Amino acid sequence: MFSCTNSPRYGSSVSSKNKSKPKSLKTIKRVPKVITGISSYYGTDFHGKLTANGEVYDMYGLTAAHKTLPLNTIVRVTNLANNKSLILRINDRGPYVKGRILD
Repeated sequence: MFSCTNSPRYGSSVSSKNKSKPKSLKTIKRVPKVITGISSYYGTDFHGKLTANGEVYDMYGLTAAHKTLPLNTIVRVTNLANNKSLILRINDRGPYVKGRILD
């Protein structure tokens, strides 16, 4: 059976009462994993070059390279000699020096 009726029109005009900001979705997965090892750093020659996730490397930014962690993973790195730590984001692949875990 078919029928014809008036149906509401769907378009871009929305009443001011119903306007709401789209919710941003954030996926947070905390993995309590401790990895201990030696880190290295990029030399100045890499400044301005592209990283594995396509962004330009900024030698002053808090980013790092890791072989297997997903890109854009946030990690805490602690210097075990003085117990100082910082939070950084994985945006590249590496290091490719044997024995290093982070670049």
